This record gives sequence, C-alpha cells and structure tokens, in this order.
Amino acid sequence: MKTIAELNNYRIKILLLLKNNDELIAKNIIFWIANDEFMQNWDYKWMYNFFSPIYDELFYELVTEKLKLSRETRNLLETLSLPYFKMDKSKKDKLLKRLK
Repeated sequence: MKTIAELNNYRIKILLLLKNNDELIAKNIIFWIANDEFMQNWDYKWMYNFFSPIYDELFYELVTEKLKLSRETRNLLETLSLPYFKMDKSKKDKLLKRLK
C-alpha cells in the first residue's frame, strides 16, 4: 500500500495529465491505482475518497465541455467515484462489472 502523500501526488498527477490532454497516461495510472489499492482490499470508502475529488475537480469542465475526455475515461471516473460503501451488494456488483 502507498502512503497518503504518495496517493495525493498520484491524484494531482492524474488531474494534471487529464487537464493537459495526456488522457492515456492518466487512464493507465487510474487503472493501476484502482487495481493496486482497491481491488486487492475491496475498500470502497478508500476508492470513493481517492477518486471522488478527482471527478469533482473536473466536473464543471466536463459539463461545459472545456475539457474533452473520451466517453470511456469519463465513465471510468464516474464509476470509481461513486459511494459504493453506501450501496447494497446487488447494485454495487452491477456497477463494478464495468471496471473489469
């Protein structure tokens, strides 16, 4: 597991990459973080706390189309930033199938 400082650095790196049109690199980091930190421990609260601020930061730019991201990347960020820890198991399983 990574330290909080390392994870904050990755969050900042993802935001900068997405805002500077390096979507592919950002997406690879997102998948790597999700697989390394979340999929091994199934810590839904951690996943929400990590990815939700990224999506929140980009939301206005995505809605106003100032930031162009592929539908796949948008869906990935939306899926990872959902509060799964508040959902029932069937809904959680249905949504997480998108990640695989």
